[in-house]
Parts: sequence; C-alpha cells; structure tokens
Amino acid sequence: MQPNLIDIDVFMDKLKAEGLVIVKAEQLAATNALKINELRRRYTKKTHLTFKQILEIDVLPIKSKSGLQRWIDEGVIKSDEIYKTTSGVRKIATSFLVRNDYL
Repeated sequence: MQPNLIDIDVFMDKLKAEGLVIVKAEQLAATNALKINELRRRYTKKTHLTFKQILEIDVLPIKSKSGLQRWIDEGVIKSDEIYKTTSGVRKIATSFLVRNDYL
C-alpha cells in the first residue's frame, strides 16, 4: 500500500494556520519548568492555597486531591492548617509546605 504523502509547504501552512509549532522536547520541558517556578514564586507569597494550587506547583510526592485528603486523614496535614472559605473551598496553609521541607 502506498503511504499518503503531503507537500511540506502544505503541512507547514496548515501548522501556521492552526497556530502550532514544532519544538524539541527539551525546550517544552524548560518552558514548563519556568511556568511551575513562576507559580511557586507567586503562591509562596500567599498564606493559604487551594488543593488545586498546591498540586500545580508540583512539590509534593502526591499528585491528586484524594492524596491530599488522605494526608489530612492521616494527620500529615494538621487540622489547624486547613480551613474552608465561606464559599466552601478548602484551603491549606503554606506553612504545611515549609514545615515538611517542600518549600
């Protein structure tokens, strides 16, 4: 069976039209690392973070909200480091991250 081939110019025009680029994996990883470092810098200025924010900065060995809940249940995250906002959003004190040497 003959493979379907397209002209490189058509391919490149299609990429441009879709706003896509081709980059090396190392460049993509470096860009992601910069984004995570910027989030860490911004979030560490706050006194409390949501579960989502804590997971976004990628400093914990756990990667899910259920993992954070398990740590709360096991006492790794102390009860005085957790609070619920008036809108019902649970937040964790950034002091937890410092106390456990994650920041």
